[in-house]
Amino acid sequence: MGVYPFFTCALLGLCLFFGCIAFLNLSWHWPILWCLAASAATFVLTGYDKAVAGKGSLRVPELVLYAGAAIGGAPGLLLGMKLFRHKTRKASFQFVLVLIIVLQVALWHYFLRNL
Repeated sequence: MGVYPFFTCALLGLCLFFGCIAFLNLSWHWPILWCLAASAATFVLTGYDKAVAGKGSLRVPELVLYAGAAIGGAPGLLLGMKLFRHKTRKASFQFVLVLIIVLQVALWHYFLRNL
């Protein structure tokens, strides 16, 4: 996978997203597909980070997990945190994640009301 496997996971998620749009011709469903692809990539990143934690391997930086959540992968990160029991004790991580989710909900609410 190379030196930075989390970039590979993110790239695979983007390929899945654009592949679904091209194959299914669902241009008006792109926000849903985007969130699914970002969530899948962020979920995989969370699982990978948990698997290598404490083994001296290259870890996924928290900033990458935050970025995955911010671009629409918050559901995948939340699911990964729950299933892998990862980052569940770190209050500062959870605080930033909650801020990201609140901001996303506010933005979705704003855009959906102003369409």
